[in-house]
Amino acid sequence: MIAGLKASPFAALFLLLLPFVSPAWAVIPRAGPSPPSENPRVLILIGPQYGLPMLEAVIPPLVGMLTDGGFSLDDIFVEFLDLHRHGDPEHRSTILALLRHKLTGSRGGLIIGVNQGAVDFVTQEGADLLPDAPMLIPILEKQPDWRNASRMLITLISRQDAEGTLRHALDLFPDTRRAVLIMGKDDHKAPFVEPISKALAALPRQLEVETTAHLSWDEMLKLVANLPRDAIAFYGSYFEDTTGRSFVPAEVAGRVAEQANVPVFAFRDMHIAQGLVGGSVAVTSDLGRQAGRIALDYLQGRLRLTHPVTSFDVRNVPLFDWQQLQRWGADNRKLPENTIFLNRPTSSWDEHMDAVFVAVVSFIVLLLLTTALIVVNRRQKTALTRLRQAEGDLRKSEEQHRRLFETMTQGVIYQAADGAIISANPAAERILGLSLDQMQGKTSMDPRWKMIKAVGSEVPGTEHPAMIALRTGETVGPVVRGVFHSEKNAYIWLSITAIPLFRAGESNPFEAYATFNDITRQKMLNDQLEQHVRDMEQRYGELESFRKASVGRELDMIALKRRINELSRQLGRAEPYDLGFADALPKDERS
Repeated sequence: MIAGLKASPFAALFLLLLPFVSPAWAVIPRAGPSPPSENPRVLILIGPQYGLPMLEAVIPPLVGMLTDGGFSLDDIFVEFLDLHRHGDPEHRSTILALLRHKLTGSRGGLIIGVNQGAVDFVTQEGADLLPDAPMLIPILEKQPDWRNASRMLITLISRQDAEGTLRHALDLFPDTRRAVLIMGKDDHKAPFVEPISKALAALPRQLEVETTAHLSWDEMLKLVANLPRDAIAFYGSYFEDTTGRSFVPAEVAGRVAEQANVPVFAFRDMHIAQGLVGGSVAVTSDLGRQAGRIALDYLQGRLRLTHPVTSFDVRNVPLFDWQQLQRWGADNRKLPENTIFLNRPTSSWDEHMDAVFVAVVSFIVLLLLTTALIVVNRRQKTALTRLRQAEGDLRKSEEQHRRLFETMTQGVIYQAADGAIISANPAAERILGLSLDQMQGKTSMDPRWKMIKAVGSEVPGTEHPAMIALRTGETVGPVVRGVFHSEKNAYIWLSITAIPLFRAGESNPFEAYATFNDITRQKMLNDQLEQHVRDMEQRYGELESFRKASVGRELDMIALKRRINELSRQLGRAEPYDLGFADALPKDERS
């Protein structure tokens, strides 16, 4: 809708809340220059010069959609070609060379030809501008023949709804007998002429129709100022009169609105905004937003072009100036419900609705803030009480842990990630015969540790339990290791367990601690016990061998005696040996 800017209640609410939120964002540092964008380039070409209202209304919402979609302004080129005032080949060649220079190295992206002049420039001279990019054309009256187009096309067909505008005009002024088409000298080929001519010809009751194409500027203004009461007029476009004088169509619409003595309807919203009565039109700003959405869909991969031409229709809506309807005595109730009204006066409630809304919202916000402050204050008191209790519990826990650390009989040593000793308890000092000062900064790589395994082989510094825990992130032990005690000039034996420590969210240990007991006496007794066992096993083996040798000789003697008894029986003699005791032996021990 094209209307004057009004203060939004949401904007007022934002201003109300700004003091509460501004300290948060005010201290955010500004970012430095943006890094080079990886977005494709977007070239927006406008055929005429800067300042034409309709084209100016398309560009801001179009560019706004692109930037809201993540595109940097560094990747968007908006170029006014000024071809209406400078259509000579030299100017066109200069513009083309400048665009080539700006787009050096760019291939992908999108070209948006906002009007026919820009489209003709691209198709006739700019084939090498972003050669791989399709062209989006947001303002087209009808679909031309694109069979010979050099690139894929996306078109928005914005048809001038002459039939709808004529229907609304006759609904508002049913006694009309005459229609005047206001146009310039060369506007007989303009897009609005054919549809309005067909719509007039299709009326069941024919109107008397005339145009202003054959008149000069002054003659045209004189005509529209002296039309009969049963006449209405339709303004199409006006670029040049019969004397060759050039004009800006939107400015002409304003002059016509001032001079006309009958209602003048239009086919463009920008012309209605200059004071004409109204018509069925495409809202230009909506057209720009629609073009921006389609451009984003293509550039971000949601729209795939499978045909040489992909078309979208633009919706027309009834747009009327409320004050002009009142001026000509028209009954606005005859217009459709979806009509958009410009310059409609507001009621007292409408005038103060925003202020009332802001006041109510302000009261609610202040009430909520007050309630929130009370709740926050209570929560802060509760949290402060809990914090003090937690601090007390923490101090108590730290004291307990400190007391345990200092009084436990196990030695404890903490080592940093590089293996350097950072802390040790009194038990560790006593067991190792070293003070904390002597140990701090010392690493497992120090050869003075002379660590050995239980079997007597040397343990390198990288294989000390704490170093393994730091390297693997896993608990090591308990393992038995020997460490040289300089005061005793002998090895002491320790049972060591090393445990890695991690910070939250990290996978590598930042510290490890080792706990150890002095098991020198236990190991000495265990070694002595093992030696006694080995001695006993040796002696037992010797006895077993002697037993087996003695029994073997006895069995051999028994076998010999049995042979002698058998031979005696064969000779008929009495058996000389009594072997009854041998028969009582187990079968496996006989003979």
